[in-house]
Amino acid sequence: MPDLIDELPVKEKNYLFYISQQLNDIKEIQGLCQRVLKRAKKLENSGQPTKICLVEAMNDALKEELSRKT
Repeated sequence: MPDLIDELPVKEKNYLFYISQQLNDIKEIQGLCQRVLKRAKKLENSGQPTKICLVEAMNDALKEELSRKT
């Protein structure tokens, strides 16, 4: 049985590729958010205010992400 994607016109193939890239980006963002929340929870358990915990956790996650990308 031939692959259904191979039978699609180029425009539709490109659109499917674009959607799959967007879904991958969403999954990456979800993972980043989960790491931020996990880190914020740990900081919050140490007695710091919630807003400070979230900011510190986001900062840590962004630094980690940048170090991974470079």
